[in-house]
Amino acid sequence: ILLISLVTVLIIGGLLILLASHYIVKPVKRLTGAAKEMAKGNLDFRIKHSKKDEIGELMDSFNHMACELQKIDKIRENFVSNVSHEIQSPITAIRGFTRAISDGIIPTENQKEYLEIIYQETLRLSKLSDHLLRLASLDSDNHPFYPARYRLDEQLRRMILVTEPLWTEKHLHIELDLQDCQVYVDQDLFEQVWQNLINNAIKYSDENGWIEVLLEDNTEAVRVHINNTGQAIPETDLPHIFERFYMVDKARSQSGGGNGLGLSIAKKIIELHKCKIDVTSNEEEGTCFTVTIPG
Repeated sequence: ILLISLVTVLIIGGLLILLASHYIVKPVKRLTGAAKEMAKGNLDFRIKHSKKDEIGELMDSFNHMACELQKIDKIRENFVSNVSHEIQSPITAIRGFTRAISDGIIPTENQKEYLEIIYQETLRLSKLSDHLLRLASLDSDNHPFYPARYRLDEQLRRMILVTEPLWTEKHLHIELDLQDCQVYVDQDLFEQVWQNLINNAIKYSDENGWIEVLLEDNTEAVRVHINNTGQAIPETDLPHIFERFYMVDKARSQSGGGNGLGLSIAKKIIELHKCKIDVTSNEEEGTCFTVTIPG
């Protein structure tokens, strides 16, 4: 009887081991093989299965992780491609014009004009470098963040005065409706937000147009509306304008010194403060950016 019991236990134990091997060991080996494929850079690899248990959930989680990594890798590729293009364009212009001046191809009386182009291209490179460094810092967990309470209406009024040479040159009419208002955010970072939004409003406004800056303060939130006349942003472009290097009118943006990073920086700063930015645009009412700061 003891011998029969022992044999029975061994048989049952063997069957359980085979069962465990089928349901646990093999899926784990498949997951290990998939992880090795991803380590080689094969982000297209997916695990096909029909399991509905915990092992199946684990495989689904692995496939989801692979999809997210593939998206991140695509973003990285696009980012590198865009940076390379944005750097290469001014370098090509600088190299070409300096060579032409050096070889005497450009007449002396025209050299000042081309030197001004070279100077503007160096400014464009400097601006691009500054924006990339700022984005990298904001993306990290180590960016300086010093929130404090201050008068937002005074900051907005000061930004309008700072940009006066730009909007007077285009004969723009500025309308301010600013309530006395205090907010608790990083003052320096939000100054970059207003600088980007107001500069964009000026850049894309038509001659003799108008810009309105409205500050609303209620118990729930503070809202700043920056509205400008001019060509509307196409509806198909609206969901993408905060993406890095995205430009609605690439030729116009680059001629004005843009690189498609200003709005990305503004949104990053706003999200860092748990705030919100929205945009509406149509031919009748113009373009309006609204920044909401919770009370």
